[in-house]
Amino acid sequence: MAAALLAAGCTNDSGVSVQARTSATAGSSPDTTAGSTADTTGDTAPDDSGPTTDPASVGTIEWGECTDESADDPVLECATLAVPLDYDNPSGDTLSIALVRVPAVSDRQGAVLFNPGGPGGSGFDP
Repeated sequence: MAAALLAAGCTNDSGVSVQARTSATAGSSPDTTAGSTADTTGDTAPDDSGPTTDPASVGTIEWGECTDESADDPVLECATLAVPLDYDNPSGDTLSIALVRVPAVSDRQGAVLFNPGGPGGSGFDP
């Protein structure tokens, strides 16, 4: 199984929520060319016009019994979440992220996210 993922908006029956997020492009900066009237002092209001592309649709997480023999523990619950391979093209190819969780045994107070995996490495190896 791959690493655990938790995102925070759209709540399912188990109380897990997922929200799509967008952010400015890395390396973007205000126009500072000669003759520019751009204010670079930081005193301007943030641009609330929203993203220039449609955000990816929000995925759903359906937790169930783990079928992978390496997760053969009745306490664990498993799921997969399809996410866009390229968030600039949310309707394009997707990949599945494997999720493993241990549900709270009493009133849930929040979540602890732990991602022990790495690029190409499993986040769940007993």
